[in-house]
Amino acid sequence: MRVLMIPSFFRNTEYRSSGSFFTDQAILMQERGHTVSIIYADTYSIKYIGDYLNYKEYDEILSGVPVHRDKAFTPFKRKGFLGNQRRFVRCCLKIVKKNYPNQFPFDIIHAQNCVWAGAAARALSERYGVPYVVTEHSSMYELATEKDLALVRKNVQLALDGASGVICVSDKLRSVVQKYTSNEILVIGNVVDVQSYSLIDRKMNKEKPFVFTSVAFLQTENRIKLKGIDLLIQGFQRFAEKNPNAILKIIGVPKKITMVSELVLAAGLKDKVQIIEPLDREKIFEEYKKTNCFVLLGKYETFGLVYAEAMATGLPVIATDVGIVSEIISDASGEICKERTPECVENALLNVYLKYQQYNPHELRQTITSRYSKEIVGKQIEDAYIRAVHSDINDGRKTK
Repeated sequence: MRVLMIPSFFRNTEYRSSGSFFTDQAILMQERGHTVSIIYADTYSIKYIGDYLNYKEYDEILSGVPVHRDKAFTPFKRKGFLGNQRRFVRCCLKIVKKNYPNQFPFDIIHAQNCVWAGAAARALSERYGVPYVVTEHSSMYELATEKDLALVRKNVQLALDGASGVICVSDKLRSVVQKYTSNEILVIGNVVDVQSYSLIDRKMNKEKPFVFTSVAFLQTENRIKLKGIDLLIQGFQRFAEKNPNAILKIIGVPKKITMVSELVLAAGLKDKVQIIEPLDREKIFEEYKKTNCFVLLGKYETFGLVYAEAMATGLPVIATDVGIVSEIISDASGEICKERTPECVENALLNVYLKYQQYNPHELRQTITSRYSKEIVGKQIEDAYIRAVHSDINDGRKTK
């Protein structure tokens, strides 16, 4: 099948891992014998006119998957969740016309998120008569202001109701998104390339520090609270007072984000917390080899791929109840913080520390393999494509 994939955000020259799960999915379907291409529109408001004028992004091929992109200037960006959606859609149409001038060579369009990407998929579907599916990774549009909520809901409903298939990445998310559409919603998680993460020996060495590691890509300072880094530092401060043989590593903090360092200094943890700049996956895995426990206390996670990847190496996990957390984490695999308080975080850190030898790395890895391996997720997406194309034909709509 010929697939055009549209992510709602994507990797760039500064953050190469941004939207990695979109790339993983495209490469997976290519590996399964489909022909996949990606298009993406980089939008810039007046605040980022310098980045627009010095555009550094480029077309590329990722493991056989061509990526076509272009830039769009949005001097009068709409505030709120819809933001640059109109210009994003126009730019996607432009990219398709530029790169496929003679015909639209795709059987199906796959939008990653209904806002922005879903709107673009709907516009392309109407123009070329090709069905589209939407994978929803987020329900953050529910946080829209009261002023924007009606318009946001209308756009979400248009994208979902026009789709020939709707997918959510977790059961929890499906329960939220279902109220926006009468379409049946499938649950298909993001793919975890389990084989690329070796199972690591997790024996505890009391002569070495016990290492907690967090991975949070902090492009802006407002993501510090969103990812719960402030809460983690507060909880770790309490834990470290009683357990001095512990270290916290926070990966994904650019030099321009100074607030994390300020929080660490204010907590008196300069010698206990290591702040590390954004790393690619290979280097993150190297850090996991030196880690005892993965911890991330985000207020909101679309899926929680970082939790799954950490568990694939055999790491126990500490998390808040977001994304897929309640579906993969139990007493046998880590701790879920039910309350967003330093005391709750301290208790979770302590519980993992005391129970560390009880965690079975093989069982942790199997939890992820049984749900999110390439074989399982690839077949599920494939079936969703076939179902969507057949549904479109049965509805009497024009298809390629």
